[in-house]
Amino acid sequence: MEQGIRIDTYDIAIATNVFHATKEIAQSLQQVKAVLKKDGMLILNELSENSLFLHLTFGLLEGWWLFQDDTLRLSGGPAISANGWKEVLKQEGFKQVQFPVAEDHEKGQQIIMGLSDGQLRQVAMLKQPFKQGGEQKQPAVTTVKNDHIARALKDWMAEHLSHALSTDAQNINFGGAAFRDYGVDSISGINLIQTINSTFSLELGTTILFDFTTIDQLTDFLLTHYNEAITTSFGQETPSSMEETSSEQVVGAKEEKRSYKERGSDVEKKGPIAIVGISGRFANSENVHELWEHLSKGTNLVDHTTRWRGAK
Repeated sequence: MEQGIRIDTYDIAIATNVFHATKEIAQSLQQVKAVLKKDGMLILNELSENSLFLHLTFGLLEGWWLFQDDTLRLSGGPAISANGWKEVLKQEGFKQVQFPVAEDHEKGQQIIMGLSDGQLRQVAMLKQPFKQGGEQKQPAVTTVKNDHIARALKDWMAEHLSHALSTDAQNINFGGAAFRDYGVDSISGINLIQTINSTFSLELGTTILFDFTTIDQLTDFLLTHYNEAITTSFGQETPSSMEETSSEQVVGAKEEKRSYKERGSDVEKKGPIAIVGISGRFANSENVHELWEHLSKGTNLVDHTTRWRGAK
């Protein structure tokens, strides 16, 4: 470990309101799990909700907005629900997940406990290659075949996402933008993983998109660990016909991409964007003009709120 902490050493790890301030909860759990012994206990004290008070205090700090696994977090902040914690902990190999003071979650904090199964998820994946017919997976026959399969898999995922998100598949950048940047949420993300599992007979966890956040990254992972399954679906052609097809597809893809970028009329085909209305709410003011009058006179507009729980 970079911090000089030995792996497989500790019986218990305690973290208080720190996990929510990390980029990826799944990766953070992997790091902590690495230093725990088998059946070592992880105890977390974490937020149970996002609140106005927390936004006004910690929201000014960079760590509050550091998270990138948006689909796991509660809307509007870094907090994670009890169900979210239960799902991601089980996915990362923690068993007997418990919430000993669940009745007090409404107070804004929660305690989560779980035991490590003793297996590092990233190591376990490398030790469990896809098998078919009792044989361990083998490398692709040729580099051309690998390129062909990778391109076919990326196009397949882009096409699936384009239908789910009602966008053009050509607008999806394989490596430049994360899934969340295209609007992939918990529902569409789960649907994508379920489709991959059913198509290639895999058993990927739904949190895999937290680790591999772009089509390029996910493709590399799938072809590294499940090459035979992917090749079986996309690589039915012979190597010679595959090379010809792959070359044609690459050339065609380049021409199509070039013409798409140069073709300004495509934007017009999507139709104009209409702003159908705009509104605002102003303190003790019916409209922005009244608000300006209050501000110009120095009127104190601070008042008690009735929106948040416990407000008086």
